[in-house]
Amino acid sequence: MASVRLPRIGTIIKCTDGSYDIGPLPDLGGPFDTATAFFEAWATKAKFPKSSDFIRKSMKNGPVNDVLSSITKFPSRIKALANRLSSCDNGPFPLWHPDFLHSNIIVDESYRVLGIIDWEGACTVPWELVEFPLFLETVPFPMDASWNYDENDQPLNEDTRRRWHERKEYVKKVASAEGSKQMDNMLSTSLGHHDVQNLAYAVRVYLDPGKLGFYDKVLEPFESE
Repeated sequence: MASVRLPRIGTIIKCTDGSYDIGPLPDLGGPFDTATAFFEAWATKAKFPKSSDFIRKSMKNGPVNDVLSSITKFPSRIKALANRLSSCDNGPFPLWHPDFLHSNIIVDESYRVLGIIDWEGACTVPWELVEFPLFLETVPFPMDASWNYDENDQPLNEDTRRRWHERKEYVKKVASAEGSKQMDNMLSTSLGHHDVQNLAYAVRVYLDPGKLGFYDKVLEPFESE
């Protein structure tokens, strides 16, 4: 999918003549010619779906004020950093599947991929929002609670440790496929860059489902560049 690249960021629309083009994103607008313009628009429109009262009740004795501050300021910090977030600001931009799960990948008896289904909501996005398939999702270390990790910053949860290993193996497989097909390494580079993956996850879960976490820490590497 990442080999399908288009000059602007927006939804994939079918024209009356049967061709395809890039249209506006729901509730966001566009299409956008640059990643900067996309991030600025996202920051202007972004609204966390959960109230401060809900957050306080959910966290009880946790660092409520720090999390609330992080959530509240995240859009404005994205906007301030918009022109520094992307390494490929002018595109072309990759195709993104909004529900990339096992159930939407069709394979044969030899596990060869025959096709991908459920393309509703397909769009192009900045490279910095391209993520692993959802079955390899993990909460980014900077957003998570410190007590979930040991003194070497390794996850205490066995499933999380296994997922970290699987993600590394996935990046190797992607890089190998890129090499065999003489493609550039944009996808493996994006997937293998921890700061980029942390940003992609944070932008996605900020709106849906409105996950609690330390969003400010995700942006720190971009502020220091």
